[in-house]
Amino acid sequence: MTVAGYRLALWVLPWRVVSRTPRLSSVATPASVDETSGAVRSAARFVPGATCLTQALALRALLARGGRASTLTLGVRNPVGALEAHAWLEADGRIVLGDPHPVPFQRLRPPSH
Repeated sequence: MTVAGYRLALWVLPWRVVSRTPRLSSVATPASVDETSGAVRSAARFVPGATCLTQALALRALLARGGRASTLTLGVRNPVGALEAHAWLEADGRIVLGDPHPVPFQRLRPPSH
């Protein structure tokens, strides 16, 4: 799925479906993590409502398709009585999309199964 596909999926499908971790492909692609992240950010400018969550899900899927593992992280904060949420993606031991710094967000723990 692409950025537009994930935007639509977040609107019409249950979270448990949209949030499934994609399978890693055994075929690696030559595109770097940074190039792929840049492509997602560029595409998101043309997709209304392509939030940090939409972009992180799309990048996670594209990286998996290229044989690269990544971790979707969700965080929250409550600065002035209004709950704020943020999503970012980590790969290769660093944040590759949606870096929440310098604004601190409390990481949410993934649900245990």
